[in-house]
Amino acid sequence: MVYYVHRVNNKEVKKIMTKQNQYPFVGDIAESINALDNMEDLNKVIGVLKQKQTSLRAQLVAELKSGFVIGQPVKINSKGKVLDGFITKVNRTKCVVKINNQLFNVPMSIMEAA
Repeated sequence: MVYYVHRVNNKEVKKIMTKQNQYPFVGDIAESINALDNMEDLNKVIGVLKQKQTSLRAQLVAELKSGFVIGQPVKINSKGKVLDGFITKVNRTKCVVKINNQLFNVPMSIMEAA
């Protein structure tokens, strides 16, 4: 195993990666987290997870944002329903979508091109 050290919020954090596989097995991660015995180490792991989640969300929004333009018809998956609308404005993380003559701020992560 190879250990990489990253700075996260000015704290040293160890990130474990394997040489064979770019990502360690989820089961191994869960076992390692369960083996933690103090809050300091747990808080470091939580910090790394939050940072990774933020970067993955930003990457997803960047990919989605490049595909949405004003006037484009979209489908919105919300609470088990699929709604149809048209984009009237593209913001940083959300779009203003006209659905049934009403305007809604809709996260790009729940929209898809119609």
